[in-house]
Amino acid sequence: MAVEPPEESSIRSLWRDFRDSSTLHGLSHISKERTLARGILWLILVIAMGISLSITLYDLKEQYFSYPTLTMLNIKMSNEIEFPAVTLCNISPYKMSKLNPDAAMMDYLKRESNIGSFMPPMNFSDPKYLPLYKDGEEGWLTNSSYSISDLFITCKWKTTLYFDCSKLLSPYKTEWGICFSFNGLDTPIPHVTHYTGSILGLTLYVHVNQTDYVYARNMGAGVKIVIHNHNEEPNVMNSGFLISPGFTTYLSLEKKEYKFLPRPFKVSGDEYCLDTSSPEFRNPLKHHRLYSYTGCLRECKEDYAYRKCGCRNHHDLGHQTPICSIERDYNCHKPAREEFSGNVTLQRGCGCSVPCSLTEYSTRLSTALFPAMLYDDWIKATFGYSHIRENIMEVRLYYESLLYKTFEKVQKITFIDILASIGGQMGIFLGASVLTLSELMEVMFMSIVVLCKKIVRPRRLAPITVVEVEKQR
Repeated sequence: MAVEPPEESSIRSLWRDFRDSSTLHGLSHISKERTLARGILWLILVIAMGISLSITLYDLKEQYFSYPTLTMLNIKMSNEIEFPAVTLCNISPYKMSKLNPDAAMMDYLKRESNIGSFMPPMNFSDPKYLPLYKDGEEGWLTNSSYSISDLFITCKWKTTLYFDCSKLLSPYKTEWGICFSFNGLDTPIPHVTHYTGSILGLTLYVHVNQTDYVYARNMGAGVKIVIHNHNEEPNVMNSGFLISPGFTTYLSLEKKEYKFLPRPFKVSGDEYCLDTSSPEFRNPLKHHRLYSYTGCLRECKEDYAYRKCGCRNHHDLGHQTPICSIERDYNCHKPAREEFSGNVTLQRGCGCSVPCSLTEYSTRLSTALFPAMLYDDWIKATFGYSHIRENIMEVRLYYESLLYKTFEKVQKITFIDILASIGGQMGIFLGASVLTLSELMEVMFMSIVVLCKKIVRPRRLAPITVVEVEKQR
């Protein structure tokens, strides 16, 4: 019978001492001093609890690296609050008296409007359409559209009344045409207010002038209003609401702020937000001073149509590229825009992301007839307008209160939660703790030290047998 070398005996004694004195529950019951059946039973129990702990810790790891979030809702009060941007567009994108269309242009406008669905497609081989092959000119859209003085009678902001609304509003080129924005992208310092109620908000008196309407996409009369944050592109094609002349319309505003966590946390599905407040952020947009999701999509759509057609629409934001002729716009640019708008794959290929911080506004709308009959004669005498009910409206935008809501995404599982959960799971399954792990690491370290000594110091003596020991005696 061979006697074990001192090193191997030392390693075995280290692990035997760990087994007998460890704070790991059940480990001390696996011993030769107990019956074989009891030892095997306790070994099976310890292994089963270890496997269960491993599975639980794996599930915990999967949860943590899925980066789940919670949404915290807070209602805050402020002494003053930023007023939203208000973009207003006449339903008629052009003014008839400025456009002065010939027969070919009038035929084109009809086919571009809703009644175009009831007409055959344009046959551009017809000689009468030759004027529509002429390249577009810079400034044509502005010269053919309503101006601020054409559309607005007076404007009032807080306590100040403006007869020249250009002091409050600025023209902005949109996909709808030339619209007019208050507190929009061109405003260097956004307007704020500490007033509530409809008297001291923003009041607009608008004259739509139906007699100068042209055929358009919408067969109604009135204006379209979009409420948006001052650093966002107004999405006039897909959002907003229509307001009819002959009514006074009250729009009560409520501000909502959304704050999302940047990567690796997701906003929804597989979408990540763009942290525009990061010092490393660089605005990728060419024609927008500030980044916004709608602005990014608009530029991407315009670039897509330009690549397909080699020209841009009058409504596009670029200035260094040629403008399409009406024929080219009708046969190429418009189909390209419609293709992009209906193709989610093309839109996702733009790489546009929602900002991690954004602001939205909800509105409540109420209306009444405008004006009351009592004021008809005064309006006619003062401003010289006729057909008041068909052309004039009053619009009031205001906050009911200075309360606003914030929706903030927060991390659901933090590193502290992970530590607490690991400790709890180890305690439930094995009765272990951090100190138990320290004991195990100590034994492993000492075993490695013993093995290293064995490798570095070669054995000079052969193993001593029991027989040789007896002879020496």
